[in-house]
Amino acid sequence: MGATPGAPLNDTQDLELAAQVQRWLDGASSHEDDLALAALAPTEAGRRMVLGARALGSLPGTHTVALLNRAQELAGVSMGTRAPLTALALLAAHAREAFDRPLCIAVMGEFNAGKSTFVNALVGADIAPVGVTPTTATLNVFRHGNPGGRAIYLDGRVEDLAGDDVATFLAGISDASATEARQQRGDRGARGERSATADFDDADARAASLARTEIFAPVDVLRAVEIVDTPGLNALRPVHERLARGFLEEADALVWLFAVDQAAKASEREVLESAHAARKKILGVVSKVDRADPGELEAVLAHVDKAFGPWLESLVPVSAKQARKAQRANSEAANSGEAAASLQASGLPRVLQELERAFLGRARALKAATALGALARFADEAAARLDEAETRLADPARHRAEERELERYVEAWLGALATERVTLRARLDEIWRNGALELATLIEPRAWGLGENRARAGDEAFLDETLEEGLARALAATCHALAAAMATQPSAASLQADIYSALGPGHAVERLRAEARSLVTLHVARFEAYARGVRESGLSAFFRHELPKLRPHAQAFRNALSRTVPEVEAAFFAPLHQAFLRAAESARAALREEARAAELERVCHAVMLREPFEAFRVALAQEIGKSRASDENAASA
Repeated sequence: MGATPGAPLNDTQDLELAAQVQRWLDGASSHEDDLALAALAPTEAGRRMVLGARALGSLPGTHTVALLNRAQELAGVSMGTRAPLTALALLAAHAREAFDRPLCIAVMGEFNAGKSTFVNALVGADIAPVGVTPTTATLNVFRHGNPGGRAIYLDGRVEDLAGDDVATFLAGISDASATEARQQRGDRGARGERSATADFDDADARAASLARTEIFAPVDVLRAVEIVDTPGLNALRPVHERLARGFLEEADALVWLFAVDQAAKASEREVLESAHAARKKILGVVSKVDRADPGELEAVLAHVDKAFGPWLESLVPVSAKQARKAQRANSEAANSGEAAASLQASGLPRVLQELERAFLGRARALKAATALGALARFADEAAARLDEAETRLADPARHRAEERELERYVEAWLGALATERVTLRARLDEIWRNGALELATLIEPRAWGLGENRARAGDEAFLDETLEEGLARALAATCHALAAAMATQPSAASLQADIYSALGPGHAVERLRAEARSLVTLHVARFEAYARGVRESGLSAFFRHELPKLRPHAQAFRNALSRTVPEVEAAFFAPLHQAFLRAAESARAALREEARAAELERVCHAVMLREPFEAFRVALAQEIGKSRASDENAASA
């Protein structure tokens, strides 16, 4: 705005300030405008008021929706060019959007556990592809809607799929993944199969880069839940297995399928333990029970219950294949009693009862728990990003250290300049004395009392060159002494080495050091030009008017030549000294301005982000605590 804190304002500045205040009141001021206006406030409370005018207000409660909304607001906070949490906007938006969707149930387990068949039985429709080999090559998310789908890739691309294309797309992905798996096992036929057609290569590329497929179907069950059919453990592609494991955080609840002939494997323990640690509710289902006789089934159920019972809501046996067959028969035979009995015997009705009890009846609480988990991850990442952002904000201790170092440097440089005031004059006296001695050996002294001393041709040029070279050496020594002062490193008492290094090449001392080098170069050049003029005019007068009549010895020549010595104080030291003092004061003013601007940025960061975030984190911790207490009460009941 052009106004300086503490200085009286002129009429133009008054008008500018009034306009700035009005923009601030109207909410139309920029971040830079707010900083400038806050700089005029006499107290920190005033600065906080100005900078906090557009900060986030108090949380409207600590419920999950308020916390989800606040996470999005925090991710959107921008302070000029700085927006530390922008990268978390997608995470916050995804958590908010997921909270408003139906309950998300992930069906997980080892591959070949019958997950896709179970999904079809669960919804009473053939929406998931099944076959004799593992068919789920990536995450398939089933949602209610008109037939169709979309493929979402790892790089964020989205490909829409028409209803008739979904099955073909999924089959191509599964075939490509299965062929790659066979090739990795060394199957020669698979290598030939892989290179058979360009279409297959395209499908293989899509399979490798696919994150998940969303499939829409007009099935009533999907109005209440979203079902995710996941690749099994030891999936065909490691990236898809990682995605399946990562989906533990996004799913609201899990159905874990244990194949009756390979139940409770060691590889299942790690994932189930992670799911339990993430506070996910897990319904255990022993699948493919039509392959076991009653005795074997009882033994398997007992084994799974012993291994994982504490982590499971309940454990239910089911034959999804039998259930799906019964569902089709029931539809075709108009509620035949035989089909109904077969469906009951499949175990699916009990699965549905357990789903209703454990999941659907607690859908809102499960959605809230998932949202709180996402918010906890958001908070952890946000805290790390804010910590990193704060390391880039100037530390007040650094500015104080910089101020001390600046004053130490000024003192050292002025001390060196004061020393050179004496030393350079002494050097010049020595140079001119030696010049007089040289001259005494060159001239022809007068032969009788009324005669004249005679200078040979070139004596004047020789003496001029001798004095010029001596002056150059003397000035070089002065420059060297001042350069040594310029290169002075910080003392341990004034500034720690690590802080000094952190200041970087643009800090105040370095800027003043560079300015001092320029000033020395400039004033040396000016002094040399001045000295050349004094010397040339003085030597001309000396050789023409004084030398002929002087007594022919060195002391007389020296006294006469002293009038050609340049005046170092007025012509060199005094202007250099004044110029350096002005540069030092300019450096101090710049450092004060930087410190004031840095303090404003720190206040702005605190008011706009850190304090609202800490309030959010406290409220989130309280809500998570209430959620866990509710879980514990429900478990004890």
